[in-house]
Amino acid sequence: MLGALVIVPAYPYGIVFLFGCLAPYIIFMYGQEINDIYYISLPYETPFS
Repeated sequence: MLGALVIVPAYPYGIVFLFGCLAPYIIFMYGQEINDIYYISLPYETPFS
């Protein structure tokens, strides 16, 4: 069923864009949860400081 979407011209580019935007979001959210250096390197303000 999803194989028919290959016929849609912009579908592959849209998926590449979607995962290209989704991957950094997931990476930074994971880094935030485990207090990783990726999240610490970002400038942000803590609400209790």
